Amino acid sequence: MKVTIENLKKQYEKIMAVDDLSITIKDGELVSILGPSGCGKSTLLYVLAGIVEPTEGNIYFDEKLINNIPIEKRNIGLVFQNYSLYPHMTVLENLMFPLKMNKVSKNKAIEEAKAISNLLKIEELLKRKPKELSGGQQQRVAIGRALIKKPGLLLMDEPFSNLDAALRIEMREEVKNLQKDFNITTLFVTHDQEEALSISNKILLMNKGKVVQFSTGEELYHSPSSIYVATFIGNPKINLIKKEDFIKNIGNLEKILDERIKTFGIRAEDIIIYPKEERYSELTIAHIKNIISLGRDTHITLICKGIELKSIITGECNYKIGQDVFIKFKKIHKFRDSV
Repeated sequence: MKVTIENLKKQYEKIMAVDDLSITIKDGELVSILGPSGCGKSTLLYVLAGIVEPTEGNIYFDEKLINNIPIEKRNIGLVFQNYSLYPHMTVLENLMFPLKMNKVSKNKAIEEAKAISNLLKIEELLKRKPKELSGGQQQRVAIGRALIKKPGLLLMDEPFSNLDAALRIEMREEVKNLQKDFNITTLFVTHDQEEALSISNKILLMNKGKVVQFSTGEELYHSPSSIYVATFIGNPKINLIKKEDFIKNIGNLEKILDERIKTFGIRAEDIIIYPKEERYSELTIAHIKNIISLGRDTHITLICKGIELKSIITGECNYKIGQDVFIKFKKIHKFRDSV
């Protein structure tokens, strides 16, 4: 199912939760809606679901306008962070419920429920009730219940927020594989950039109800459209330096100088460190202020002519706090907005 959103607005009194949003999501895409708390992520999802009415704008599923179509007729599957399973029903009954509501015969519903439980590796849990399940098992049941009616659009609102870190990673892989197997258009709300980057075909990054950038995770990271995007995506955060400070203290930028550029950004992994004794030419000298080892990666804080820079190296680290080194930059991002 293709989803087209045109000039969508949702206003709550003085708060514009979704502000003139227009995007098109292709059939079969998995799109993460990413952003900080209060940016409008969940509101957008609820408007698409039909739970919340838009203030202005239009929504099309394929070429059909669905603004006034009730939730039960939108052909969508919903998965929430609190699972929303019926506590008095078994897993089998929870899975069968959407088919029962669609007047599917009991035998056919049982057959479909067993098939989806096998796909989600919960076939041994069919006789249990939700209170007898772990968080991960409950989430699998919730996903199965959303998928069993073969919806055209799957909407997921922070579905893994109640799971521990290891299980979150496992569930990401499962959702990604299921989405691919079912070829179902999916919108996945999250505030976790790693989660969005790991599962999505595209990411819709929002701030204050607006689209900040809608593109692949790779483009968001390597070609951010603004300082907001550059600082939101990536860990450690990108180093930001005012143009005048960069030119004065760090390097000659004649080849890339542009009057419209106000800020330069350098990702931590794009700072290449060389030992001082190797005497490379045309490099900038820096002083190592701090070193934090995180196993595979080492985070190094550098002071370069009064400017603090965060760098990261992978593998063995032979540098020491207090050491002077040479640095160069593999890639420099240029922004027209100020820090």
